[in-house]
Amino acid sequence: MPVSTKQHNVVMTAKPQAAYLTATAKNTSAPFAWRRIVQSQFSATDYKVNVQKNLGAATGTFYASESRTISHEMSKSMPVELNSFDVVRLLYAACGQIATTTPEGGVFQHTIKLLDLNVAQALPAYGLAEKAGSGLDQEWVGCHLERFLLAGDGIAIVTGEATWSGSGKRLAPSGLIFEPTASFNIPAPVGLKYWKNSQLSLTVADATTFANSINYCAAKRVNKWSIEIQNALSDGFRPCAGDYQTPGNSESGAIRSERFIVGQTITPQVEVRVESGSVEYQYLQEQRPLDFTLSLRGAPIGSFFHQLLFKMPLATYSAIQTGEAEDFLVFTITAEPLVNLATGDVYNFIVTNDQAGTVYV
Repeated sequence: MPVSTKQHNVVMTAKPQAAYLTATAKNTSAPFAWRRIVQSQFSATDYKVNVQKNLGAATGTFYASESRTISHEMSKSMPVELNSFDVVRLLYAACGQIATTTPEGGVFQHTIKLLDLNVAQALPAYGLAEKAGSGLDQEWVGCHLERFLLAGDGIAIVTGEATWSGSGKRLAPSGLIFEPTASFNIPAPVGLKYWKNSQLSLTVADATTFANSINYCAAKRVNKWSIEIQNALSDGFRPCAGDYQTPGNSESGAIRSERFIVGQTITPQVEVRVESGSVEYQYLQEQRPLDFTLSLRGAPIGSFFHQLLFKMPLATYSAIQTGEAEDFLVFTITAEPLVNLATGDVYNFIVTNDQAGTVYV
């Protein structure tokens, strides 16, 4: 019997792994160590075994007679619809530093930003697993978030895409048991609060003084937006490490032993209608320092809201393209952050929800 894509479930560890190559055990009671991620569409995992063949040897043909396993690699892209619970985990995986405050009983605010390179050189590593009936059932150890895209278009649900890069360590079967099956170790994803793009606000103002503020939503100018985080990671395959797909068996092929972040870019981009007196090209030409703030405010929680707030307190425009949408002229604006050397901040994501910080760390 063929396996349907509707049977395909993807899960990740609720918290980072204890160590890069240490798999996280499943448990059958709260707090659960693994969490199901609701994908907006099916996405496959790319598993690659790198081999070296003896094509240079005198085999007497055009073909190799031997194939030697060198290493294993894994990558996976997950399209998701963003909710206030899981976005904290994904942003923490992408950025590396989190701090949580409690402004009110039952309300938690999580501030996520780029990790302090004086404290750590590696982003959090997570376990991923997937299962589709009995035809696909595997777990991946040591996965880092290489790219995370948040995007809003029109008035639809805000979406995301998380691209993972793993150590190559594969375990099968995964051991996943989904609720409502008895003794389940993966609870159902219920009670999630999603954001719609109709809940957007976007303002740009002079950095520090907040003068000359432009509220793009007040004039209904925004068409769509995105924020893309791209992490550059070290290769991670190390001679002498002795880390293999089958422990102790060097013929089974090497897996990555470590993974450090060696660079990052974050790229906010917005498409807005052109209006009389628009100053965007002037800001680009002047390289004016700007405060860039984007917010999504969703369902109420006490006197607060399930909210995603993105702030770049010091930014400049790096590019503006003029185009057309629905017979109106539009600007596609790309911004770039600058580091504030006084505070060390480049950007901040602040997520308000009803989940304590201990859920994530």
